[in-house]
Amino acid sequence: EMCIRDRINRLRKQLNKSQETANTMTYDYLRELQVLREMVYQKEKLGDNFEYMDVYFFSPNKELDEKTCVLLNAKIQELANQFNHKLILLQKANTNLKKTIANYEKVNEGTPGPVSYTHL
Repeated sequence: EMCIRDRINRLRKQLNKSQETANTMTYDYLRELQVLREMVYQKEKLGDNFEYMDVYFFSPNKELDEKTCVLLNAKIQELANQFNHKLILLQKANTNLKKTIANYEKVNEGTPGPVSYTHL
């Protein structure tokens, strides 16, 4: 019975620590988001006179254990690889479309008409 109470107490402490961590991370994230929103507003207001400030409050791995950080970094790397792969495919498609437009322009060079194509 004592062993069960000790385990319950340890689990409660872990839960409380996890809740505190989540609350702190949420607060820091929202604080950083508010600063970024303010910078967007200032940039729109000031235009070329705007000076960017590099401000960080939120650190997703500040309170995380090493195992969770490794998993999180692996997932981030996987997403970055997926993004880069899709980016390469879209760049190739864009290049092919530009070539197609150039070919149409060559064909229509001597043809009078209201249709004209421009390079992207």
